[in-house]
Amino acid sequence: MTGSLGPRSVRQDIVTLVALCAVVLFVGLTTHGLSNWQESMRALVARDMGVMGEWVVPRVNGEAYLAKPPMVYWCQLAIARVRGVFGGDGVPGVFELRLTVALAAMLGVVATYVVTRGGCWVRRGDAREKSGGGGAEISWHRTRRGGVRSFSGRGFCM
Repeated sequence: MTGSLGPRSVRQDIVTLVALCAVVLFVGLTTHGLSNWQESMRALVARDMGVMGEWVVPRVNGEAYLAKPPMVYWCQLAIARVRGVFGGDGVPGVFELRLTVALAAMLGVVATYVVTRGGCWVRRGDAREKSGGGGAEISWHRTRRGGVRSFSGRGFCM
C-alpha cells in the first residue's frame, strides 16, 4: 500500500520538527562556557577573523588556520554582525558559535526528513510525464516494511 503525503501534512511535519529542534537545540545555548579545545578554537578563529577584518582566510594569531572550511566562521561572523546592529558588540563569541551549530543541526534534521520521506525524489513515471517522455529516471526498491533497500538512477529535484 503506497500513500503519498500531501503538501499540508509535510508542511505540518516540518513545522513540528523545527519546533522540536528549537526546544532541544536552542534552549540553554550559553548556560555554560566553552567545553573543549575544539569549541575554543572555533570561537578563537571567528573572533580573530572579525577583529582583523579578514573574512577569506581563517587565522589564529595572524597565521592561517586551514583545518576547517571557513563557512562555520562566516556564519558566526554574520550572526555577530546582525547582533551588532541590534545592540550587541559585533564580536563573535559563545552564543554565535553555538547558534551556528544549532542552526546547522536543525537544517540537517529537516533535510533528512525531506529526503527520506520522498519529498525531493522524482519517481520514474512522474519524470517522464513532466518531461514529455525523457528526462530523469529514478527507481527504488522497497522492503516489505516500506524502507528503501536500494536506490538507482539520476535526477534529484527540489
